[in-house]
Amino acid sequence: MLREKEDDILLTCIIKKQYADLVYSTSRFYNVSGIEVNADFSGIKIQTGSMETILAGGISFFTPEKGENVIDGKTYPLYDDYEAAENSDRVKITIHFNRSDGLKKGVLVKYHGIEIGKVSNVFYENNMETITVEAMLEKDAATLLRDTTHFWLVRPEFSLVGTQHLDTLFGGPYIAIAPGDGALRVEYSALQEAPVIVDKRPGLNIVLETEDLFSLKTGDHVYYRKVVVGEVIGYKLSPSFQKVLLNVIIYKPFMPVIRENTKFWNASGIHVSGGVLSGLSVSTESIEGLLAGGISLATPNNDKMGDTVTDGEHFPLYGEVEDAWLKWSPEIMPEEKNAEGEKRKGV
Repeated sequence: MLREKEDDILLTCIIKKQYADLVYSTSRFYNVSGIEVNADFSGIKIQTGSMETILAGGISFFTPEKGENVIDGKTYPLYDDYEAAENSDRVKITIHFNRSDGLKKGVLVKYHGIEIGKVSNVFYENNMETITVEAMLEKDAATLLRDTTHFWLVRPEFSLVGTQHLDTLFGGPYIAIAPGDGALRVEYSALQEAPVIVDKRPGLNIVLETEDLFSLKTGDHVYYRKVVVGEVIGYKLSPSFQKVLLNVIIYKPFMPVIRENTKFWNASGIHVSGGVLSGLSVSTESIEGLLAGGISLATPNNDKMGDTVTDGEHFPLYGEVEDAWLKWSPEIMPEEKNAEGEKRKGV
């Protein structure tokens, strides 16, 4: 029946009695008439119903989650195909990439390693210079889509200090998301690499400046007296490209250790010093630091340690430790509240 007011066609269907309990308020109906062929660089996908629907046409349905029972007269939208029905309650987003790097239909979108959607379409724009991706995300993922949300493509990475994202060797690249703040948004420009993000865990976020990254990488530990007190959460070049800026989080219980005059040095690998007559001195912070890399710190004695610092404080990262730093032994007490409710800094 043609409905002029709604500008559509109403099809009346009868579900046989023995199958009526399969239809719920959440059921989705789609057209399975004929043969549907989708071809791209990843292969050819052919979708069809039974031989009867190929010749005579037909409608199919599925129920993604159990809903309420329905009565006669219930109206449903009829989707063009199964894919349209499956994506009907998902959020469509658009992401612009400067490089393809394995982008194709079906590539997953993940948040903290969990699939929240997949790429539904890929095409070129701007004279073949930009790759535009359309992806369908689960409806619950809509809360992640804000003004400052970031997307980037995760690929396997190999270097002399280790490998990362080896899961992509078998499952292929995927698009990662870092949620942001602000108003809802559905179109983005992808980052070239994972962003350096301020860690939201309880703790102190500081920046270490060094002339060379050496073998340091994200996830390396920060040590105080060979105890892990923090970790590297990211790095990038300074705006002038003269230094490398390491983002570090110091875990909350160890925040009072970090003072204005705290010294940081690269504790990765083995350090050898000395001469023929004086002998050789070999040192390493720990076996873990030797194998995986890391940063150590020391804070001067009480009268020279300086005040506590806040998020964003910058410190130089030295290539090696000075002997005097290893002799420091300050007595540092955690911050606590006195009887009047004011914070007292222990020394």
